[in-house]
Order: sequence, then C-alpha cells, then structure tokens
Amino acid sequence: MLIELLMQTGAAVLLPVMLAGHFLRFHSVKKTLLYTLFALYLCVMCSLVGLPSITYIRFDVNVNLIPLRDIWEVHSLLNVLLFVPLGFFLPMLWQRWSLKQAALEGFFLSLTIELLQIFTYRATDVNDLITNTLGAILGYGLALGIRKLSPRLAAQNWKASERFALYAIVLATMLLAQPLLNNAVYGAIYG
Repeated sequence: MLIELLMQTGAAVLLPVMLAGHFLRFHSVKKTLLYTLFALYLCVMCSLVGLPSITYIRFDVNVNLIPLRDIWEVHSLLNVLLFVPLGFFLPMLWQRWSLKQAALEGFFLSLTIELLQIFTYRATDVNDLITNTLGAILGYGLALGIRKLSPRLAAQNWKASERFALYAIVLATMLLAQPLLNNAVYGAIYG
C-alpha cells in the first residue's frame, strides 16, 4: 500500500530529487523539509486532478465555459479544499505575498491544470478555475491568521525562483518520471 502511494504521487521520484536539492542548492534542513512538503502536496494535487502523463495522452475536448453552472456540486467543495494548501504555503514559504498575488497564483496554476486536462479523460471547467482560486484565497487567509496568532511563524525569505523550480520539478515528475516508473514497476510485477 505504501509503495503504491509513493508511486502514484510521484514521491518515489521526488524524494531523491529533493534530497539532491538539499545538498546542491538548499543547504538547510528546514528549507528542504518545507520544500519537500510543498512539492509532495503539488504531486498529490496533480495525481488527484488527473494530470496527463507521457504514457497516456489523448486529445479529448470536454469543456464547460459557462460560469457557475453546476457549481454547487460536491466536487466544487473538493476543488476549494484542494487549493487551500497552495494559498497557505505561498505566504508561509515566501515573503511579500498579497491576497491578489495568492489569488493569481491559484488562478494560473488552476488554468494550467485545466488546459492540460484537455489531453486526458477529464473535463475542463471554468467553475474549477473559480473554486480553485477561492481555495487559494482561503488558504492565504488561513496563513495570515496563523502568522498573526503566532508571530514566530513569520514567512521565510526564500527565493521566488526556487518556487518556480519546484513547479518545474513536480511537473516533470508527474508528466514524465512517475508514469514511466509506474509502467516499469507494474510491468515487472504483472508482466
């Protein structure tokens, strides 16, 4: 069960990469642990939203461009909850985040996911953009509230370029490495 979880979320690939990042770039146990936690969250998110993989890409246009149509379904609440950690991590790991920046980050990450879902069996839905952005905003508010209650949890002053590197690592892990590793492992077991 643990091995399957590690495989599906990309952790089997991500953890060694983050360990290498610790020795080559981060040089801080705290930074490495928090970045690894953030990257694992992103991998789980990618796994849950059905991001396409190099082993299974197909062009399947299933798009809803009508805002608020069927937005009151359970999956909309799950979308909000899925993006709360993003909004929480951003101001906790990188200084100088505004509500607008957190909302834009949530929106553009959601937009990227929705556009990539065109190449999967999943639907691309404007409501997901709305609910995911709302989740990022709520997470941002949660982080600010926690920092206000506990000032020693001040935001880290880490480089924004490292955030983009984490996004790139997660995208490469989930699109390329994780599916190929899964196929190799499951092929060896069941093949």
